[in-house]
Amino acid sequence: MENNSKKYEMQDNRLNVFKSTKKTNDAQPDFWGKAIVDGVEKTISLWSKKSEKGSVYLSGTIEDWKGSKSEASADEFLEGDKDKEDVPF
Repeated sequence: MENNSKKYEMQDNRLNVFKSTKKTNDAQPDFWGKAIVDGVEKTISLWSKKSEKGSVYLSGTIEDWKGSKSEASADEFLEGDKDKEDVPF
């Protein structure tokens, strides 16, 4: 049987965000991901917050990507961060 699956490639000015499954403290993001903005890879970190009036919203950061390729999967991204205890901000 032939494998016709195509590897996912990020597109410019798009992002992928995943729910964090290994969060151990509040300094770590609730969601993380990756984006390509004008050809530059970025890391996305998002925290779920609640306003004084009770509205839930996301607050986050965008930083230069420290990985190696646009095709990195969610598992590859997590694998690279598995030894980090905090997000360095």
